[in-house]
Amino acid sequence: MSEKKVYKEKQRFHIWGVYAVVAVFTVMFMIKVVLFLMGSVDFGWQNTVITGLLIAAMWGLLYRFTFRIKLTNHNLRIRYGVLIRSKYKIPLEDITFVEFVEIPEAALWSGWGIPFSSNCHVMGIGDNKALHLRTSSGESFYIFSNKLYEQKQRINHLLRA
Repeated sequence: MSEKKVYKEKQRFHIWGVYAVVAVFTVMFMIKVVLFLMGSVDFGWQNTVITGLLIAAMWGLLYRFTFRIKLTNHNLRIRYGVLIRSKYKIPLEDITFVEFVEIPEAALWSGWGIPFSSNCHVMGIGDNKALHLRTSSGESFYIFSNKLYEQKQRINHLLRA
């Protein structure tokens, strides 16, 4: 039997506070470049080039950070990251516990209120609603996605079938 895609989602990094900080650094850099080109301050061209490359790298990393969820009738696949990509493939028959949880907004900045251990995996980008799964091997997965949470009944039916 072939795999049938039931749900697919792709998220980009969307924590706007981080974008604001990088934008402030970018504006400060642009001011530095203007002052350097006008000759009023001499920062050294090496310093200016290195700073520009670091800011470009920050924007590139923010753009490239993706979080993907794909649910088929056989397994759940999760991929996320930038430089080091993490991949998980969880067969549906290995899932023993399914729960949808909602974390308070303030907890997003304090470790999501989840006890961490070597067999607990927390994945997501800034959402406060999660799908909590436990497998037969004892691993726990918290998959943060507001869109996935909206599909709650459909996914619940598939995972508990």
